[in-house]
Amino acid sequence: MNRLITLLTDFGFEDNFVGIIKGVIMQVNPEAITVDISHKVRPHDIFAAAFLLEGAYKYFPKGSIHAVVVDPGVGTERNIILVKTRDYFFIAPDNGVLGLALKNEPVEKIVEVTNSKYFLRDLSCTFHGRDIIAPVAAFLSKGAGLNRFGKEIRYMREIALPPLVREPNRIIGKIIYIDSFGNIITNVKGLDIKGISANLRVKIKDKIIAGLNKSYASVEKNSPLNLINSFGYLEISVNCARAKDFFGVEIGECVELLK
Repeated sequence: MNRLITLLTDFGFEDNFVGIIKGVIMQVNPEAITVDISHKVRPHDIFAAAFLLEGAYKYFPKGSIHAVVVDPGVGTERNIILVKTRDYFFIAPDNGVLGLALKNEPVEKIVEVTNSKYFLRDLSCTFHGRDIIAPVAAFLSKGAGLNRFGKEIRYMREIALPPLVREPNRIIGKIIYIDSFGNIITNVKGLDIKGISANLRVKIKDKIIAGLNKSYASVEKNSPLNLINSFGYLEISVNCARAKDFFGVEIGECVELLK
């Protein structure tokens, strides 16, 4: 039995969706433990959900079940998949949302979830998180084998970080996420700047931030800085302020690493 089920959705807390999903899980398995990774993913933002899942999943006990409901294609022909890796289970729409996490996890089995025996009886077209993902995760937490839920498939959709553009005098990256503190996370990883970290200069909009710091308090309040964050990504921050507002940027904009 794998009683721990994590939940990652774009439902927010204004509505009753999160509570309903937890209620369905508890009906099937009253001993299940649910843990919220986040319910504040931007609506329909599959990449943001993939990024948050990548940063979170490995901090849970082995055998945990990670359920993701960020599903702009709900009610269409897209599949729902159940994935077993060496250490974890994942259940999500087959829209690429598992791609970042699973690039580091050896995948042992992928199942297309089709067995309606494990769904709620009155299946809706708009709430598969309640009607399919929640009960399947709960039955899995009771020890049901993967083959009960559907047939094994070989492939699933993937999502990846946008590639870096490497030029003789610079590396061009992108802003991939902005957290609740306004910190700017890029698609540049620590290994990407290994040879230039001592003389790092990051250009964002018309400003250049020099150096690589170890903490936010390495600079004075309201001053910008670069650091490698706790998930291994290059982050541009402002001590005790919102870097997003300081620089006036949005997700998808470019940053330059000058050599």
